Amino acid sequence: EEARRMRGLLFASVSHDLRSPLNAILGFSDLINDTQLSDSQKESLSVIKERAREFLTLIQTILDAARVEAGQLVLQRQTVNLDECVYDATRVVRRCSDESCAPIMTEINLAIPPLSLDRERMADAIAALLRHAVRTAERMVTIRADVTPSQREVIVDIEVPTHSTTAEEISKIIRSDGALSRFAGGLTLGLSLARSVVVLHGGDVQVIDSSWGIVVRVRLPLNGDSKQE
Repeated sequence: EEARRMRGLLFASVSHDLRSPLNAILGFSDLINDTQLSDSQKESLSVIKERAREFLTLIQTILDAARVEAGQLVLQRQTVNLDECVYDATRVVRRCSDESCAPIMTEINLAIPPLSLDRERMADAIAALLRHAVRTAERMVTIRADVTPSQREVIVDIEVPTHSTTAEEISKIIRSDGALSRFAGGLTLGLSLARSVVVLHGGDVQVIDSSWGIVVRVRLPLNGDSKQE
């Protein structure tokens, strides 16, 4: 328990120390972007900004994973339309994805009632699932959302056309305990953290096999009840 506590403190400290210079890099990149640049300079600056944003996301993921492990992650709930969270998530993923990543199509039922969510963390969780999806999909990724027939849950399905992985493999990563100790990359840690955030909202994440690939299914309660992992 002492080692776990010290590890959490280490990640929290290092994450804070890394975010400050990264924010400075991003800030000065924006200032430089407003000056007169050649095409090659603009391209180089774009790479710097994209990679810095990716690094900033990874740092936040590590910090949140440490908080989850220590039972210290607190949700800041508000009444949110689910399509707003999905929009935030897809915007981030599209901005950080390169040409080799699959495109994203959204089909969200706008009649879904507002949910009690931590908008930022839920958007980050969906983005983590989408980020893995677009990097493994062989063609367009589709994200759908609707209310179940029982009117008790909202289902968010991320359809990933791929034959390079199976539902069992992804499910093991998503449901892994002690994610920090078995950290094998930003995407891996992000998937585990995404499920933790969904579980804190009272939901869960399932991975289902399909003839054309896998479906990552996020289940969220309509009543907004939360629970701890």
